[in-house]
Amino acid sequence: MKIMILSDSLGRPRPHLAADEATEYEQTYGYLLRKSLCDIGDVELVYVGSLDSTEARYWSQRTVAYRRADVAVFHFGINDCAPRLFKKGGRALALRPWFRKITGDIVLRNVSRYRRRVTQLRPMTYTSTAQFEENLEHIVGEARTFSPDVQFLAISIARAPERLNRRSTGMNANVTAYNAILKRVFVDGYVEVNDITGGEEGLISDGIHLTASSHERLAAELETRIRALSDPVG
Repeated sequence: MKIMILSDSLGRPRPHLAADEATEYEQTYGYLLRKSLCDIGDVELVYVGSLDSTEARYWSQRTVAYRRADVAVFHFGINDCAPRLFKKGGRALALRPWFRKITGDIVLRNVSRYRRRVTQLRPMTYTSTAQFEENLEHIVGEARTFSPDVQFLAISIARAPERLNRRSTGMNANVTAYNAILKRVFVDGYVEVNDITGGEEGLISDGIHLTASSHERLAAELETRIRALSDPVG
């Protein structure tokens, strides 16, 4: 059995952090699954920093579809739904290196300072809900083209701590909306990470990434789900 995990930075090790927040490679849920599922198949984790669903179309084609995966685990969405100050790939003057150098970044700092107000007045994400759903459906369809019996698991987006929700207006409302799309597309393959990790307590201080203990709990849940997929009649 070929088991592919495609994740954004939530799947990667973070050994450079302080000891109470660090996650070594051997503590990531991908590595733990590779060890625990070695009796039924090969597990490969691919993590791409800042991955959103549009970029996932490219990466899933090459890591899931073309390899004819039997089980595909997806873990992305936060980069799609997080409120933004600027459009993805935008050419706003405040972002241009020469302008930042001349102004000492004062414009960007002031925009960031009033992030809550800006995101309230001008709601913006990298990916609309409609595009997010279209991207997911495309990913699923392409994977099934090469492996008709491929089965999917999709890890939900973690709710942000209240301090982040206040700083970026609508953050958790977006999380709820985009998780609903994940659940609609993947149905029984939807994995609610917020129930597994215990909410904010399962995140490091940046309010986004998982603690080592959350990686461990998520690995245990995924192992149970993957084993059930590999032997559906039990």
